[in-house]
Amino acid sequence: MIPLLATLGAMIVVTHAIRPLSGWLGERWGGLLIGLPITTALTLLYCLWERGPQYAAAAAQAGLLGLGATVAFATATARCLSCSRRLALAVAVGAAAYGVAALAVAVYMVAALLLRSSEVWLTSLSGLLSLGLIAAGHRTVRGLGGPVSGRVARRHLSPTWKLLLRTAIPAACLATVLLLAQNAEADLTGLFGTFPCTMLAVLVVTKLEAGPVAAVELLRTYPIGKCSTLAFLAAFALLTPALGPVAGYVVGYLAAGCVLAGLARTARSVTRAEPALG
Repeated sequence: MIPLLATLGAMIVVTHAIRPLSGWLGERWGGLLIGLPITTALTLLYCLWERGPQYAAAAAQAGLLGLGATVAFATATARCLSCSRRLALAVAVGAAAYGVAALAVAVYMVAALLLRSSEVWLTSLSGLLSLGLIAAGHRTVRGLGGPVSGRVARRHLSPTWKLLLRTAIPAACLATVLLLAQNAEADLTGLFGTFPCTMLAVLVVTKLEAGPVAAVELLRTYPIGKCSTLAFLAAFALLTPALGPVAGYVVGYLAAGCVLAGLARTARSVTRAEPALG
């Protein structure tokens, strides 16, 4: 129970910090920040506590492919939200895309297990496939703008509602993943351990506070921002079995930080039909 509560508490604290940073630095930076390995790293930490390093390393390997489903969620949500102000509809479309992508990934993992691929080969191939999906997702959303009807006044959310949204959404999503980790195989845990808990919470608050234009702007950089999670997972999956989880975490976070720094230096704003809010 203590590991579960500690993991959920850390998730809530990080989620509460991301939205103010996003409003201060801009939504483009916000998309890069929520692309960091937040849910994924906390899920793997819980796996280490409860199931051991071998289980966590296997979950990280499966998580590489789970990134494709996460990018599909963000891409479908962004495209729907760019045409409509209905957040519930956009999230539902994104969730459907996530489910289809997750099913395709599950089929791939079963095939890989049947072929008895080596761990290094499978990790490398999974990383390359995810990188291709991230690039495709980024290309799909980079030119999106908000709907014409999205130019609306900012909505004031009470502190109570902000606290509730930033707490309940990521806590509920992560709790589901952690309960899965207690009762499922590592492949299934890793696949759903990349579910965008933080992104969903920040997206909802951004849409309500700043409107759909700002929400789309947030999602436009989110797919490419997942490259930092890709780097983290690859390092963790490869290093943990041989050198232990400490080395996996240290090198993984260093790799994620380097990728984030590179994205921050090279990413350029894309011309949009409307300016971002917030």
